[in-house]
Amino acid sequence: MDNFHQLTCPHCSGTIIVLHHELNCRIFRHGAFVSNGEPIPPHSSRAECDRLVADNLIVGCGKPFRVVLQDGVETAIECDYI
Repeated sequence: MDNFHQLTCPHCSGTIIVLHHELNCRIFRHGAFVSNGEPIPPHSSRAECDRLVADNLIVGCGKPFRVVLQDGVETAIECDYI
């Protein structure tokens, strides 16, 4: 069994890789730092995500999504900044 899920961003249709152990609260931001490949913090504010995108500091759109189980398949859906 794979230890990750390959999902599609509901905002930009980009590819998202989520590791099983990262599924605690199931809320994420679509982005990884260019400098080290680490995902951006899952509860980053809209202002912080917009800044990271504008300054080209991340790969990804920086928008929030939630991972849900739909018909037995993990799927990324849009959610709001919390």
